[in-house]
Amino acid sequence: MSDVSWDNAPVILVLADVRFDTVSKMASYVDEIQDAMRKSGYPKFERKEARKINLDLSSQQHISEISYFWEFANKANTESFILSNDSLIFKTADYQHFESFKTVLKQGLDIVCRIADLAVGSCPRVGLRYVDAVQPPAGRSLSEYIKPGLLGFDFDDLAMERKGGLSESYADTERGRLVVKCWQGSGVGVPLPPDLASPPILDLKPLVDISKHHALLDFDNIHFDSIDFSISGVMGVLDDLHADTSRAFLAASTPEAILDWSTGAS
Repeated sequence: MSDVSWDNAPVILVLADVRFDTVSKMASYVDEIQDAMRKSGYPKFERKEARKINLDLSSQQHISEISYFWEFANKANTESFILSNDSLIFKTADYQHFESFKTVLKQGLDIVCRIADLAVGSCPRVGLRYVDAVQPPAGRSLSEYIKPGLLGFDFDDLAMERKGGLSESYADTERGRLVVKCWQGSGVGVPLPPDLASPPILDLKPLVDISKHHALLDFDNIHFDSIDFSISGVMGVLDDLHADTSRAFLAASTPEAILDWSTGAS
């Protein structure tokens, strides 16, 4: 999202993904990290596991690997940190503006960096992702809000009603890669891209009626160049990612949409 003031912003979820060199002993730090997160406004805690199946080419056997991660959420279940041996993800369904988002992320990074001593290593990747839910009011169409290049085939000429679709484009940036997707659908479920729709899910703002046709704009911007790990370095990378993502959001949106979503819209 850009730095325009948004009274009716369509954003429903924002994530920052900060990678660091693997800390094999992370599990031994979790109790101390959890205590600090709890005192910082994230008292809800869950330990989870993810199972990955790999094929050993030499033996042709499937090998199961289990990894663990830990989630710290606020009481309202609108924000959470997800910690693993090599990453910290911050996600929020209550996004206000970028500076406050950075402040909370920095708070979580400070805790993990101090306790797990991340500063001795590097930061190989930083990601910033915005998901926006778009559903025009009655009598208006998605094409009045989203640029045609994202909406795919026009079924109007066939006297048919579009029920769903996906467009995806990407470009290399000076810092990594920006992927822009537009998901369209109607029916039941959760108004999120499939890779973000697995439980537990944060309590999202009810911006769309998922039984009716709607679209999700999904901006995923990733910095791949490794840097020495420092909080200030990560924040600087996020600033750059945010600048590119804001430009992409404005390029994807029509002037009518910007007017409706910005300050003073009715």
